[in-house]
Amino acid sequence: MRQDVVMAARGWLGVKFHHQGRSRLAGVDCLGLLVKVAEECALMKDGQALAALDQTDYGRNPDPAYLLARLAEVLEPVAAHALEPGDVGVFRIDGRAQHLAIIGMHAVPGEFSMIHAYAPLRKVVEHRFDATWRERMAAAFRLGS
Repeated sequence: MRQDVVMAARGWLGVKFHHQGRSRLAGVDCLGLLVKVAEECALMKDGQALAALDQTDYGRNPDPAYLLARLAEVLEPVAAHALEPGDVGVFRIDGRAQHLAIIGMHAVPGEFSMIHAYAPLRKVVEHRFDATWRERMAAAFRLGS
């Protein structure tokens, strides 16, 4: 299942960034990418689709406490040192936990990548999960099993 999550996320590479977007044509934001990947992989928790975490009435700077609480309701928290491909990282942007990425495997053996809809690049990208991003990590959650 973990590899399915990563492959589904990679299927969105290059899709344009669009705040609150939820489609390949219109674009996606980081939450939209997570929701659509969960839908594609038919991920469930306690019989409910993980798409239940979807919400599109947030501003450009979502409330970090609400985001983390909502993710904890729907996903299983995981320690940063226990990350695996298919997990979800929550990252601080401008000091606020407000950005999501799906963890993948990098081409360099033993290294992770991150797949996310990244506003500054205006599209869904995958790149190495480097020290800068590790320092920005606020929380992590288990998406795939």
